[in-house]
Amino acid sequence: DITVTVLRDGQTMTLVAQPKTVQRKILFGLLKKETKVSKLGIAPKQEQKSYQFSPGESIVRGFLKLKEITFVTYKALGSMIAGTISAKDNMAGPIGIFYIVTSAADLGMAHFLYILGVVSASLAIFNLFPVIPLDGGHLFLLGIEKVRGKALSAKVDEWIARVGFSMIIMLALFVFYSDISRYWLN
Repeated sequence: DITVTVLRDGQTMTLVAQPKTVQRKILFGLLKKETKVSKLGIAPKQEQKSYQFSPGESIVRGFLKLKEITFVTYKALGSMIAGTISAKDNMAGPIGIFYIVTSAADLGMAHFLYILGVVSASLAIFNLFPVIPLDGGHLFLLGIEKVRGKALSAKVDEWIARVGFSMIIMLALFVFYSDISRYWLN
């Protein structure tokens, strides 16, 4: 128990609060392990600051933020492949994205626009993975053809496309399962 003294309507009051212990989850590969933390349910007010930048500086800052998002995305992907973080807890499909964007909208327009930018950047990064039918897969095959000096046979091209498409379908099913279990079953 924590004893808290507050000033309410000019009078000092002493209250007793009981913190709730919760499991702190890993978020996008940024924490090394899960930890338990005690939460009281109160927090200081977070002031929002507004900044204005020139068009040129806005573009530079946008690219720097995109670089940061790209780094965090690839770091999280590496951590998921290595098994240090859970893919189920750190990937979101359409249902998860809906909940994330809705929550951001509740916090205000700035949060909403920021999350839309992060989602857009994440989808662009995902699209560059070297798996057919994604654009990155087509670029990868073009690179192979350039190195070989000739195109792949139609049979090999079709096999690669089927494997890639199967991988995308399995990933889609996995994120739908993760989203449903996270938002509807818990």
